[in-house]
Amino acid sequence: EYQALNNILVRRIGTLNCGHSAHPIILSVSTPQYSAAELEEMRANLLRAVSHDLRTPLTRMRLRVESLDEEARLPLQKDMNELQRLMDTTIDLARGSSSEEQAPLDMAALLESLEEDRQDMGQNVRIVDPAKLENLAPLRARPLSVKRCLDNVLDNAVRYGGADGSPARVEMDVEDRPDRLTVIIRDHGPGIPEEQQEKVFQPFYRLEPSRNRNTGGNGLGLAIVRTMARQHGGDVTLENAPDGGLVVRVSFRRNT
Repeated sequence: EYQALNNILVRRIGTLNCGHSAHPIILSVSTPQYSAAELEEMRANLLRAVSHDLRTPLTRMRLRVESLDEEARLPLQKDMNELQRLMDTTIDLARGSSSEEQAPLDMAALLESLEEDRQDMGQNVRIVDPAKLENLAPLRARPLSVKRCLDNVLDNAVRYGGADGSPARVEMDVEDRPDRLTVIIRDHGPGIPEEQQEKVFQPFYRLEPSRNRNTGGNGLGLAIVRTMARQHGGDVTLENAPDGGLVVRVSFRRNT
């Protein structure tokens, strides 16, 4: 089964079927052979194809692992769960446009539910000024996409936002303007060096040593956040707080 997974990756990364012709994945950056739109389509198709092809051998592996004793089964199940998460997030990243319909989204209720869910899990996540939510107008958006977007930021903040090994402290805040709603999520961890703040939006990019695979990340969280925010006419920016910690600003355009 592991060989089957390897063969899929080799086959898919070698060439990619885009439209009616096969394109090599390694492209010469010095020759403008493909437009930006074509390159983006090829990237999305690659991620979708790899994730789709991995599902069958992964399912077979799960069935075979169930017959093992617990000591041998648990480490393999952990690896397979990580692979499953990786496939799910690559599919999210590959979606150039969401099929989910836009609808009025109660952002106050969403932020309150995110806070409550995290606190139920024992995580120190709180809304800085709940009074700001009282008159917050609904945002016309794709509700599940916005929730996933903010959940990914919170995942990162909780995972990396502790100082000196202590549990993370995470605060949420909002800035509301006529044309834009911005959700601000701040942690109290080591932050991200300024020269790497744009790089972390690249798929599979991970910082070392404070942010790495050992903590459970796969290098796709912020890439997905930016994709989803930009689908809503917004963006994501990062900055280090003067007194320590990372401040993530996720904006969504208001349709006026």
